[in-house]
Amino acid sequence: MTATGGTTPYTSWTATGLPPGLSMSSTGLISGTPQLAAAGVGGATSASVAITVIDSASQTASGTLTLAITDPNGPFAITAPAAATFTAAGGVTGQFLATPANAAFNPITWTMTGGDPGITFSAATGSNVTINVAGGVPANTYNLQVTATDTPPCGGPAHTVTVPFTITKNP
Repeated sequence: MTATGGTTPYTSWTATGLPPGLSMSSTGLISGTPQLAAAGVGGATSASVAITVIDSASQTASGTLTLAITDPNGPFAITAPAAATFTAAGGVTGQFLATPANAAFNPITWTMTGGDPGITFSAATGSNVTINVAGGVPANTYNLQVTATDTPPCGGPAHTVTVPFTITKNP
């Protein structure tokens, strides 16, 4: 930040409302890596920051700065295959894909609820996964909740997204 007018040197700078991970120095420099304020799907957000500077004559000037913050790993989403129907033999669903697919940079963990012990992931990590349905799974309609969690390396809250998925197992 810069200030004009008043009596130099400027003795104090403060910023209220900076996102987590950012700070302002006593010389008015904003630095750091912004983190998500809360867990979610990521994407773009903005922050309104109140800036105050005090000059050497104890005069105060204030202003508001709007920061636009884009999460490089968001928005986080899952592309799901069409609902699946299986015969008694079972099978494998189409592919679920978490995007953006930065699995090498941010580990993605997959979880699932609403199934049967014989309904499992083909792999527990990575940006894409399929669901295996074992032959011994009882005939039924299973309404699953499939969740992908992408943990950013910056220490901020995780990106999490959940999609419903239906599997029908015929006798």
